[in-house]
Amino acid sequence: MIDYKIGNKTLHLALTGDGYFDIQDLTDDVGELFGLLSKNTREAYSLTCACAAILAKGGELQRRAIGLDPEPILTEGAIRVLVKPVQIVDLRAAVLEAVLDGMRREIKGEEAPRDLVLEELEGKKKS
Repeated sequence: MIDYKIGNKTLHLALTGDGYFDIQDLTDDVGELFGLLSKNTREAYSLTCACAAILAKGGELQRRAIGLDPEPILTEGAIRVLVKPVQIVDLRAAVLEAVLDGMRREIKGEEAPRDLVLEELEGKKKS
């Protein structure tokens, strides 16, 4: 979850399963999001605010699910009103970071990358 301060509110941005498909509905492919948001256009700004609202809803619902005190869920309209021009780039970065965080998976056990040099050194120390 990525926290982003906007006005006197904190957006708790998290990509959930529902949020993934909501963003996909906006972009046709979540993978296109990075290219679409990299532009300095009104369309990119609108998409940034829409994604921020989706991610903020997901983050707040996650907080509530683990028993934290509920906070208001900001709508896209509220985000548009509260964001200052100087914050647009930072909001875009927070949205992208939250999407990346949601798409990242933890690799454990046999799937984890192996450091063969370290394994060889440890093997030499044992012998």
